[in-house]
Amino acid sequence: GSSGPAPLWDRPISHVFNLALQRTYSYYEIIDEIKAALGGGSFGSPPSFLLSQASQRCLEGRSKDIGEMDIDDILKDIDIAHICLTAARATKFVVSLLRWPGVAEAIGDAGGWASIENLARKIEKFRLDKDFPDEAHFAQLSNIENLLSKLDTDRSDMLVAARASQKVLQDMWKRFKRGGGRMRRRHTFDSVVRQVLLDDSRTAVFPQLGTPGQSSQ
Repeated sequence: GSSGPAPLWDRPISHVFNLALQRTYSYYEIIDEIKAALGGGSFGSPPSFLLSQASQRCLEGRSKDIGEMDIDDILKDIDIAHICLTAARATKFVVSLLRWPGVAEAIGDAGGWASIENLARKIEKFRLDKDFPDEAHFAQLSNIENLLSKLDTDRSDMLVAARASQKVLQDMWKRFKRGGGRMRRRHTFDSVVRQVLLDDSRTAVFPQLGTPGQSSQ
């Protein structure tokens, strides 16, 4: 069997929901960088991701021009692209889950969102996200309806960013999946970038919730 981490659909729903919130939070944290990467602040069409010069040289095959300092720019591009791609998928999962038939009733029967929303508001009020960054994404739960409305409103822009980002990640993978020829194998950063792409791919897919009432034929 595989020694890697279990797929998200084999994890508890609370784990997947928590990861999805982390992805949407990361997206909004760097929204200005995302807009800049997509062309100066707008989500145009067709989507196009503005890469750093280091990434452009890399994808054009001019590896000899890439120095050790360039690896940070390449990894930054990959990170932004990964955040965009996973945020769009996470958004679909969160909205589908919270609006799934029976979920609202079950949450109401368990006491509703009030206690969670109150705790989330305290994170915002006392700026606890600065002291506890690993829990900062829970601040999004300060108002569940507002969160769902925001995700609905921003979903089209997220999809534009995701499409552009997916191409970046695919191009990067083609470049780094085997290390290329002799010249490429001599670059120690090849294995680093390849491993980052592999690690990111394990958290890029969220479970898909089917339409209630559908059954396999």
